[in-house]
Amino acid sequence: MFKILVGLLPKEYRNLIEVGLRVVSQLNTAKERSEALNFAMLALADGKVTPGEWSQIGSKFGILRGPQQDGRSGRGPNKNPRKKADG
Repeated sequence: MFKILVGLLPKEYRNLIEVGLRVVSQLNTAKERSEALNFAMLALADGKVTPGEWSQIGSKFGILRGPQQDGRSGRGPNKNPRKKADG
């Protein structure tokens, strides 16, 4: 039923909904979703978003990722690891 209703919307709205669903799927718990959405609403409240706020929004929504607990960068597998110099 959802797909039928979304299919009736103009393409730009369908794309926006798809992006929103993908972003929200990155958040595992209701608490994470709530915190990310609340921060985004605060950042967007005045109609201006600073680069730092964009970074925080991206981080909270799982779009921008830093180092993971297992040592990965969050950008996928490292296909070209650097060798450390001895000494």
